[in-house]
Amino acid sequence: KGLHDALAEVHQSYARGDAVDESEVPGLVHRHLLLRYADDETKARMEDLATTILTDYLRDNAVSLQQVQFAERNIAVHMDGGITIKGRVDLIRRDADGRISIVDLKSNHRSQADEVTKDQLSTYALGYRELTGQDADFIETYELEERERRPELITGPLLHEMEVRTRAAVDHLRRNQMQPAPEPEKCRRCDVNDLCPASMARASS
Repeated sequence: KGLHDALAEVHQSYARGDAVDESEVPGLVHRHLLLRYADDETKARMEDLATTILTDYLRDNAVSLQQVQFAERNIAVHMDGGITIKGRVDLIRRDADGRISIVDLKSNHRSQADEVTKDQLSTYALGYRELTGQDADFIETYELEERERRPELITGPLLHEMEVRTRAAVDHLRRNQMQPAPEPEKCRRCDVNDLCPASMARASS
C-alpha cells in the first residue's frame, strides 16, 4: 500500500508537469511506507526494498513518465439495466504517437490473479471510452519487482466480451444465482476456501 501510494504521488506530479528526481525517493518512502508495528530489522529491510523499487522505476521509465495523462483516475462504466461499475485506474499514459495505455502496477506484495487483473483493466478501458469518448489502445500490467512491462492490445471483441460477462454477472447476482465453479488453483487462492463446501483447495493439498 505504501509503495503504491508513493508511485501515485510520482505519477500525479508528472501529470501536473512536475518531474520527480531520484533524490526525492527517501522522502517518498518516509511519507508513504508506514510500518509503525514493524521491528527495526523488518522496517529497515522494507525501506531498502521500497527505495530500490522506486529508484529503479524512475530510471527505467524516464521517458514513459513524461506521457502520464491521468493518475489514480476514478472511472465509471454505466450500462443498460441500471448497472454502474466504479473503479480507480493506477495510471493512464498517452505516448508520442497518441496511443493510450491503461496500466495496473503490481508487486509481489499487492498481487492478484492475472485473469482478474485483465478483467479489471478491460473494465477500465470501457470506462476510459465513457470518460473521453476515445478507445484506449493497450491494457498493461507493470511488474515492479521484475521491472517488466506486459502490454496487451485492446480489441473490439475483448471489450464486447467484458460487457457481456459483466451483464451476465449482474443478472446472476440479481437472481441470487451464484453457482460455484471450483478449480484447485482458484480455490487455493480464495480467502474463504476453508468455509466453502465446494472448495477443492483441501482436496488438492
